[in-house]
Amino acid sequence: MKSLFEDLSPLAPFRFFEEISAIPRASGNEAGIAAYLMRFAGSRGLSCCEDAIHNVLIQKPASPGREGEPALLLQCHTDMVAEKHGHVAHDFEKEGIHLLREGNILRADGTTLGADDGFGVALILAVLDDAELSHPALECLFTVSEEIGLEGAGAFDYTRVSARRMINLDSAEEDTVIIGCCGGLRTDLTVPLHFTDVSEDGLRVRISGLCGGHSGEDIDRGRLNAHVLMGAVLRELQSVTPF
Repeated sequence: MKSLFEDLSPLAPFRFFEEISAIPRASGNEAGIAAYLMRFAGSRGLSCCEDAIHNVLIQKPASPGREGEPALLLQCHTDMVAEKHGHVAHDFEKEGIHLLREGNILRADGTTLGADDGFGVALILAVLDDAELSHPALECLFTVSEEIGLEGAGAFDYTRVSARRMINLDSAEEDTVIIGCCGGLRTDLTVPLHFTDVSEDGLRVRISGLCGGHSGEDIDRGRLNAHVLMGAVLRELQSVTPF
């Protein structure tokens, strides 16, 4: 089948993105993309390893004359956010993404596109596949389950990596270098619950219509958080009447 991107140059990143888009890779379902990466490395004689949760590390020796330079780590994540329009029948566990190109616009047919971070994966594959590119020793790390809590990056055994310089390819702007990032914190709480039968006479409190946004990039915009707001409402109600 003809590629959607035959007229583009450089072609390699788009060709690899097209290939991996055909592989189901929602968070938690990265075995298929890991197998693809291992085949990619094996067919090119590159050192590679896959851990128990499908993180993949591919290593490529330095170009001639650059063996003395420090190694460079390139990192991305293989999973994607799996969302679709309500009327779309799409099984993310079994189906890849159906790409649609309209001129210079690339989108998916009723689902998320997966360019976060599929295009980061594609860029690294293009670098590894380029026999003419001059580079230091490369250590290319493809981690899993980033979208649900950076789980792959947190579980990876970093003794496998020697590089002390890293470029992360998970940004929205192709001509921008970001030298910092937003952090994340996850807290698991265990609260003892006691259930009591109540009458049917109750009050339903619902909060809706708030703005969405990215928990890191939009944190400074002063937008209301539904959980925080609900807590404040319940606290005020409790000061008036116990419940």
